[in-house]
Amino acid sequence: MWTVPPQPGNILVAQIGRLEEALVLVLPVALLLAAFGVGVWVCLWVKRWSEDLNQDPPASRRDLLDQYQEMVEAGVLAPEEFARIKASMEPRPPETGIQEGLPPNQPKPETGIQAGFPPDGAEPPPSQPTDSSSPRE
Repeated sequence: MWTVPPQPGNILVAQIGRLEEALVLVLPVALLLAAFGVGVWVCLWVKRWSEDLNQDPPASRRDLLDQYQEMVEAGVLAPEEFARIKASMEPRPPETGIQEGLPPNQPKPETGIQAGFPPDGAEPPPSQPTDSSSPRE
């Protein structure tokens, strides 16, 4: 029977006899496992970091205005821009549904449109829409 001596690149685990041959197999596997471990650690660290960011309470309106005021004092933000930001952060009154310019007791103007009634002399719409292109049973 013929036996083929092992080539330098083709090493089986059972054929490892010297330290150099062991490093050829073990070192790449160890480096691959180490890289995988570092990747898992980085993913977990980023996940914890993002969860910590989400747990911080949102800044209050007063805190934000104080920060913007400090920016105005430092010259980073223009006073006009601060006034615009402050106006946009002011609480707004709730919507009443009343048209501006009309007193609350005045009725809406008449448009002649009545809900649910067809105009005089018109036929009411059919209860089921008819489609002439569909096949009938």
